This record gives sequence, C-alpha cells and structure tokens, in this order.
Amino acid sequence: MIRQLTGYAALILVLFLAWTANAYSQGILIKDLRCEYLNEPLGIDVVKPRLSWALESEVRGDGQTAYRILVAQSHKNLNTGTGNLWDSGKVETNQSVRVPYAGKALDSRQRCYWKVRVWDGTDTASGWSPAGMWTMGLLKAEDWTGKWIGLDGDESGPETPLSAAKWIWFPEGAPAQSAPAARSART
Repeated sequence: MIRQLTGYAALILVLFLAWTANAYSQGILIKDLRCEYLNEPLGIDVVKPRLSWALESEVRGDGQTAYRILVAQSHKNLNTGTGNLWDSGKVETNQSVRVPYAGKALDSRQRCYWKVRVWDGTDTASGWSPAGMWTMGLLKAEDWTGKWIGLDGDESGPETPLSAAKWIWFPEGAPAQSAPAARSART
C-alpha cells in the first residue's frame, strides 16, 4: 500500500514538474507596443519619444528584470537585428512604461521601426516583440512650408462673395438682437 502511494506521489510530482517546466518554457510575451501612449502614431512632435510595452506570462509573479530596445530606419535593418538609430543594449530594470528614446537625433518626417526583448527573474531572454513603428512630426519651424489659405484683399467690397450671402436662422427671433433660446428635440 505504501509502495503504491509512493508511486502515485512520484507520478503527481513528475506531472507537476512537467507542467511547471512547460509554463516556464513559454516565457514572457511582449505585446501592445506604444510610442507616446499611442499605437503606431504618426507625427510625434517629441524629440525623444517615450516607448512602452505590456507583458504577459503564464507564470504567476513572473516579471521583467531587464530590456533591450532596437530602433531602426527600416524593417530590413530591424529584422537583421541592426538598431541603426538606437540599440539600448541590455538595461537592467523592470521599467516598461515611458522609456525615453536615447539614440541618434531624429529628423522631421522620419519613420522609426522598433522592437524590444526582456529578461525574466531567471535571466532568461524572451523572444523579440512584434515590430512597432512611429513617425516624427515637423520638429523645426523651417519644416513648415505650407501657405495660408484665405481671402486676399478687402472683404467689404461689392465683389466679395459674402456680401450677398443669406444666413440661416431660426424663426424665433431677430438675429441682430439676440440668439434664440436653446431648443430641445421632443419625441
């Protein structure tokens, strides 16, 4: 009887260890990459954007102890593991929110691709996250090259299109004296 219980206990222990090993082998999953709190934003006007990511793990209490960020000018560079704009190297911290970009100076309209990997409490590296992207906005005054759109000339002359305009107004009052009271829709 004792031998049989010992066999069951050993079987349960083996199954538990196999389940634990399977959970640890899945590691940490990195998701929800964000730049300045946005998913793949266009026109970021911050010179050193802040990057964030979320973690998911099947292991209770599992967390990040370090990260490495790669930022590149193209998907090709990023996929080959080249962070030609920034390679943070392994940074020992649990920070995963608002990590400031610390690479080469970014230009207006520049497109940046990035990915991150993290290390857990056992110093095991995760896989790389899916690639994220952001584009820079117009950072300097000379980058703004548009012209104002408007009416050139005197607006009060007889040739202006607004001199003969008919304005739409509610019938409850004279627009020159006061605006009508608030209206409500009743069903």
